[in-house]
Amino acid sequence: MFGDYAIITYPECLSPYPNIDILNWRTSSSTRHAKSTLKPELTHVRFGFFRPTFAKVLVKDIRLLPENKVLTIENINKIAIYTIPEFRWRSPLEGIPVDKNFQQPIWTVCLTPQDQSPSTFKLSKPSYGSSATRLALVQDDHIYGLVIPHNGGTPAFHVLAIAPALLNLRHSTIYIDRIYASPFFGLEASMLAFSWPEEADSLAQPTAWVPPVLHFTSKQLVGHHPAAIRDPDLVDDVSGRVVTGSMLEHREGVDGVVCRSWSVVDFFHPQFLPSSFKS
Repeated sequence: MFGDYAIITYPECLSPYPNIDILNWRTSSSTRHAKSTLKPELTHVRFGFFRPTFAKVLVKDIRLLPENKVLTIENINKIAIYTIPEFRWRSPLEGIPVDKNFQQPIWTVCLTPQDQSPSTFKLSKPSYGSSATRLALVQDDHIYGLVIPHNGGTPAFHVLAIAPALLNLRHSTIYIDRIYASPFFGLEASMLAFSWPEEADSLAQPTAWVPPVLHFTSKQLVGHHPAAIRDPDLVDDVSGRVVTGSMLEHREGVDGVVCRSWSVVDFFHPQFLPSSFKS
């Protein structure tokens, strides 16, 4: 949800593409909805070397942007920005409109074939500035930055940093300047902070910027049994505080004992982005 708009996505049966509805919730009522339907363009996708390609759109994530735009992550390695189509009045009980006209993106970026990975991008929440919107993206061990100007200019896509430990972490929570994560095994909470190049303020590709190799700061959790099932972490991105819980179930015969534990970890919260919020 952003401003007056909310996104509703649902797959269409026997169709190779999804429907993305954008609802203007402020002007809609219980009897009629102001909706816009976005159909991303088809892309040929191959899931295995011996499997044939076919036209398919796999929308992995969506973000609403200012200036009536929407960003999508498609088919794992493609980032696309679309203009939201015209809104139309529709009944809440009206079926999905049959429309074979696909929306063409106004901007796309795809990773090169040698950089492509079976894992999809993970996105941060957008950071809305006065002249541009920023997002941080993570795929495998790479951290990317996307700057989208509000004046219709060409977006800039940067490699911000490389973090090898990302390959061994799960439940990553991405923010505009940091990542919180937990390991597949072990009782730790981890955090990494990263910066943006100064050239990002002018939307130019950084010339002297060399993406640094960064490492996570980890803290041990206390009071959890090693065999307990760990819940996903809850993160407060303002204070840098991580709350995690776990459950250990021990059964003897018919009776059983459930033991629940939780921990709070405080990470330092450095401000690595003095220039990132000028936009």
